[in-house]
Amino acid sequence: MRFGFADPPYPGLSKKYYGREEVNHQHLILQLLREFPDGWALCTSENALQEILRIVPLGVRVAAWLKGSRPGVSYTARSSWEPVIIWGGRGVKRGPKEILDDSLVCHIGSRQGSHPRALTGMKPAAFCEWVFRQLGARQGDELTDLFPGSGAVSRAWKIHTGGTIVARRRTASKLEAAQRRR
Repeated sequence: MRFGFADPPYPGLSKKYYGREEVNHQHLILQLLREFPDGWALCTSENALQEILRIVPLGVRVAAWLKGSRPGVSYTARSSWEPVIIWGGRGVKRGPKEILDDSLVCHIGSRQGSHPRALTGMKPAAFCEWVFRQLGARQGDELTDLFPGSGAVSRAWKIHTGGTIVARRRTASKLEAAQRRR
């Protein structure tokens, strides 16, 4: 099976963290549906969840990564989780002792300085493996990482399946390219 994984800059944060234009999530979701009918995962933020749910197809699953909050000044409750939108995937029968929940508790505290190319938003290996299991991925499948960043997803995929990953930068849609030229 062919799966897609998208961990784009979250809506409203592209310029702040990456100095880039905003990702058009509507175009991204259309691309995921077109190129990865077997299944895909899309990471987003709690703040963007309502916006994203308006544009994904019915039938997606919303999983929750409970990551813990980061220290710092806050005037409201800190967000300590991130939604992961799951579409499709392979059904895998699991016995009573093989647990796969729709939430994962995996605290990271701060950026993962232990990794050679740690970036803002980098996902830990345990998170990646949980997403792969949500999709029912196994050896022989292909995963395309549309926002490869640090390479953490590729490393986790190799461990999980023993296979290789297609890591490519997502190409802008014609509309997005035209908006940039303005």
